Amino acid sequence: MVLNAFKDCGKPRSVLEAGCATAPNLVRLKREWPDIEVGGFDVNEDAIKQAVTYIPDGKFYNHGIDEIYFSTNSTTATLSDACLIYVERSKIKGVLKEFSRISTEYIVLCEFHSTSWIERMALKLTSGYNAYDYKKLLSSLGYHDIQLKKIPAEIWPGMPWERYGYIITAKCPTLI
Repeated sequence: MVLNAFKDCGKPRSVLEAGCATAPNLVRLKREWPDIEVGGFDVNEDAIKQAVTYIPDGKFYNHGIDEIYFSTNSTTATLSDACLIYVERSKIKGVLKEFSRISTEYIVLCEFHSTSWIERMALKLTSGYNAYDYKKLLSSLGYHDIQLKKIPAEIWPGMPWERYGYIITAKCPTLI
């Protein structure tokens, strides 16, 4: 579904993945479009070392989401796959602002989404994971053409993905 989201948004020239782990999403993107530039960052140093072996020409960094040290407009698209579920409510807007700063065109998120405040709080209390109302949140930050696609249970069964898992795409705010 992540690859399809990129196809729907248009072939990127470059992709940066937040919380890339060993880079399985980036490997898929490189197979589809061998000429794109890819890179990512993750807090797990061993995962980053492994990512480099899978994509030797990729640019990988060992740091967390609070440390997005990339130039403005440095990538076509930013991807997050189950990374923002760990970002606290007090920091999520800052992270998404950074995504729009570094991305020239769009973002692709594979995250937990719910429009219900009660459901989001229940998820946080029972699992420790964060879900957000991404349509509302991204709109408030100037993102547009926001699309939410529910991940079917047969693709990702089990809680909490079965209930809250979505692929979210959005075009970045226009830089002034």
